Amino acid sequence: MAKDFSAFIEELKDKCDIVETVSKYVTLERKGGKFWGRCPFHNEKTPSFAVNGEAQFYHCFGCGVSGDVIKFVQEMESLDFMDSVRLLCEKSGTKMPDSFAKTDDNDTAELKKTKDRLYSLLKETAKYYYLCLKNNKDALNYLYKRGIDDKYITVFGLGYSDGKVISYLKQKGFTAKELITSGVAVEKNGNLSDTLEKRLIIPIINSMGDVIAFGGRDLEGKSYAKYKNTAETPLFSKSKNIFAINLVKKSRHKGSI
Repeated sequence: MAKDFSAFIEELKDKCDIVETVSKYVTLERKGGKFWGRCPFHNEKTPSFAVNGEAQFYHCFGCGVSGDVIKFVQEMESLDFMDSVRLLCEKSGTKMPDSFAKTDDNDTAELKKTKDRLYSLLKETAKYYYLCLKNNKDALNYLYKRGIDDKYITVFGLGYSDGKVISYLKQKGFTAKELITSGVAVEKNGNLSDTLEKRLIIPIINSMGDVIAFGGRDLEGKSYAKYKNTAETPLFSKSKNIFAINLVKKSRHKGSI
């Protein structure tokens, strides 16, 4: 099976031309037999990032990074190997054999269904928090006094929790179990309570632009913890997720970092 998987990976890499893939993230210019651009993994003014279309690999003579098309997508999208393979399969219209997909626990149909529901729930939650902030003068004034204007409120999707998000999400059809699993709510004495009630909300967004968790800043000075994150979930791991990685990705695409 390992041999068959290796053959499939080689077939996928043949379909996903590395020059075409890299050029979606980096401006490349052909010089000789290679394509050159500014490395997306470190700051540089003179292009030292080379892509070899014939051999299908990249190498930066500045910082030393190198790899194939799968490795490049892993690094640019902050994905693990299998998720990078899946993304390339999707982009190239290649079907991953079921026998390979089943070898990865994260690809089970049931877990995918659960994650999709959580993504939808957190997207709705972020919208609700954002609208709450727009209607809360005290929270808005707190941000304005700190030099954060409407532009940055929108860029970072900031919000405010008024404590009523649970009823809102239930009206949208989400269950108590999903609210707890997402980290939006916790159960206390048989009742659900808003994890970040009365806090300024900062969405945590992955490299694909999906909301995966929230951070909250206490505005009333009544909480022991001034800053608080929602708990780790099937979508969110504090050790693996980086705040504003989605904005870093956009900056890379524009060539500004």
